[in-house]
Amino acid sequence: MSEDIEKITEMIIEEVSFVDEGANEDSIIVISKRQDSTVGFKTENGISYPMKDYAYVGDKSKPSTWKLRMTTKPGGKPDPDVVGAALAALGPNGFRGNPVKIPKEDLPKVKANVLEAWKQLHPDEDETPLVLKSKDDGDSVMNEEEVKALVAAAIAEYKESMGKAEDEEEGDEKKTEKEQDFVDKAEDEEVKDEKEEKSADGDEDDAEMEKRKEMTAENEIMKRLDEQAVTIEKQRKSLEAMTVKSEVSAIEKRASVEFSGLPCKPSEIASALHPIITSHPEQAKVIEKMLAAGSEAINKGLGVTIGSDAAEAAESAYEQLRKRATVIQKDQKITSAQAFVAAKNENPELWAAHRSGK
Repeated sequence: MSEDIEKITEMIIEEVSFVDEGANEDSIIVISKRQDSTVGFKTENGISYPMKDYAYVGDKSKPSTWKLRMTTKPGGKPDPDVVGAALAALGPNGFRGNPVKIPKEDLPKVKANVLEAWKQLHPDEDETPLVLKSKDDGDSVMNEEEVKALVAAAIAEYKESMGKAEDEEEGDEKKTEKEQDFVDKAEDEEVKDEKEEKSADGDEDDAEMEKRKEMTAENEIMKRLDEQAVTIEKQRKSLEAMTVKSEVSAIEKRASVEFSGLPCKPSEIASALHPIITSHPEQAKVIEKMLAAGSEAINKGLGVTIGSDAAEAAESAYEQLRKRATVIQKDQKITSAQAFVAAKNENPELWAAHRSGK
């Protein structure tokens, strides 16, 4: 070969990362090897999760049929935000308006899996979420038709019991009818009229009592329905709060990586972006692109004129910051982007020198 080849020896390699666009444009990766993690795993946002992390597995060989993930770390413990999203997805309104579609015959097992994860997160909670209760529990959430059927059945049962009581009463009256005839014949007309008047008063009292009993039964049923409606509303608000918390947490995790160069906390970015993403998703995408571009510009220090004295000074300052960031990354076990921001905040004079070269 016409060009000399230089070899680097006695070098300690602390980290090797394979990326789409490396910082060294002249480097060439000849070959690399890694374990195939696609078998028995489902990839979401670049992360591979095992089958056991999902409450529903439609087809073991088709990860696209796996639904309702319970964890944020592959093979890890249930995450409260993710489990909250699963509860919402199983509810009548779904997660963000999208109910999960699961075959009816598989639903009891899926609910049992979600309930197991929920109990791990709430070991001291006695009340099971309504959306996870089955009809066999005897305390399931009823739809409108089931409520109407319950009221009709209760009223019918009450009327039937009252009818039996009336039949027994009528039989007793027939038994004494003949005896009463003898008594009536022996009494004069004035006594007979008096007895008939008292009997009429008694019939009115019985009718009033029956009416009161029926009203009492209906009031009791309506009271139970009102209590259940309050419970359902509390559950809905709880699920809504858990959903918002889960969404904000997801935005915060993205912000810590994509917007690491910005001089603000990921939690502040997430709180500001969430309402915009919810109400104006298209505008939110534009804002996110602008934030990412600004973060990248800050991290890379774009805009310095190559070869100028200012450029050399800026490059020297940047090199010192980069070395300090390497130490911070190793000590604190954080990403390189997060370490650079920490080094920048720790050495504002170096950052100012770097910026002055633009």
